[in-house]
Amino acid sequence: MIIHFDQLEFGLNDVRQEVDYSGMPLFNEFHFKEPVSLNLRIQKEKNEIYIRGSAAVLVESVCDRCLRSCDRQLSGELMVTLKRLPVVTDVRSEPETDEIVYISEEEKKIELNEIVHESLLLSLPMKFVCKEDCRGICPHCGNDLNVRQCQCVHIENPADERWQALNNI
Repeated sequence: MIIHFDQLEFGLNDVRQEVDYSGMPLFNEFHFKEPVSLNLRIQKEKNEIYIRGSAAVLVESVCDRCLRSCDRQLSGELMVTLKRLPVVTDVRSEPETDEIVYISEEEKKIELNEIVHESLLLSLPMKFVCKEDCRGICPHCGNDLNVRQCQCVHIENPADERWQALNNI
């Protein structure tokens, strides 16, 4: 998504747009199932532009427990401040933080794809599961325990005998 500065009015601007990232994977095995829905509130001042909003999308991946394909809605927050600097200032010499991006006054637009992508990456769960109570697969026979219970005899690994003294405490 590209924001053209000259198309923004001074003050608050509400921008709602859908952006198709279908050709770009989110992260390894995560894939976009639909366009990303962006809801942005952009405030344009003389030398600064504040962008706040959210990005939401349905992604497809594989459940970490049962290995079945499943979909999940992701939602990420966007917060970035663009500071426009005079042309004589070397933009690369300014310290750049996660929330402040320094750009030259000559710049007429900014590409938000990387910021949106990063926001969605940060919203990914540590474990991607099809449902909270997913039982996964049997480690012995490989049966999907959500579909049917297997007949494997599960023998718990006995505790290391060196730790038995702790049971007496």
